[in-house]
Amino acid sequence: MQLAGRNITKIYEKKKALDRVSFNIPEGICAFLGPNGAGKSTLVSIMAGILQPDGGAILFNGKNVGSKNSEFASLLGFMPQQETVYPEFTAEEYLAYIGIMKGMKPAGIREASEGLLREVDLFSERKMKIRTMSGGMKQRLRLAQALMGEPRVVILDEPTAGLDPEQRCKVRRMLQKRAQGRIILFATHVVPDIEGIADHVLILNHGRVAFCGRKSDLLAAQEETVSEKRSFLEEAYLRYIHRGESPHDTV
Repeated sequence: MQLAGRNITKIYEKKKALDRVSFNIPEGICAFLGPNGAGKSTLVSIMAGILQPDGGAILFNGKNVGSKNSEFASLLGFMPQQETVYPEFTAEEYLAYIGIMKGMKPAGIREASEGLLREVDLFSERKMKIRTMSGGMKQRLRLAQALMGEPRVVILDEPTAGLDPEQRCKVRRMLQKRAQGRIILFATHVVPDIEGIADHVLILNHGRVAFCGRKSDLLAAQEETVSEKRSFLEEAYLRYIHRGESPHDTV
């Protein structure tokens, strides 16, 4: 199983947000890293079919997913950053709605909804209207909806933003439990949130791919001198972001 990009380009008002981005993401958890403004949210939106690229294509198992590929959409779970959910729905109503949209059967919807609400610590608040929830609760509910239907490809944009340390740990455990047999893309600028669970790393800088490959290969290339205040992955990431060379595609 593989999710790939081939020469993805996106232009906003003559500025290239993405410049011929190419990558290969295999099964497992992929850390998608990059500074603010690197193009991460634009790229995940294109992967999820929310935005259309001005050039290039997204491929799943070698097939172009396009904008009208219902087969790929049925395999996808997507958590956008700061999505506006339906404020008058309760948590369980919202997950039921997502389940219906994904073609799940009623019994499956109830079972999956209850299990996910328990996992994200919202089961006691399942009757609460979304408009009355805190930011952290909404964030956990957005994660739950992305996992409805056991999607084979899960794309998460800053899934731990606004969560406390305990909830961040729970999110990591949830994703680790689901990593086998799936592609999970975890976009973040907070390296410690993903370091311990990622198998692969995709680094985006100035709209281009600076690195795409196994985390072990990235760390093997890291210099021996590491700041005591930073992890090896943080040091490797910062080296690619600040090394002063022109970004390049690595596939």
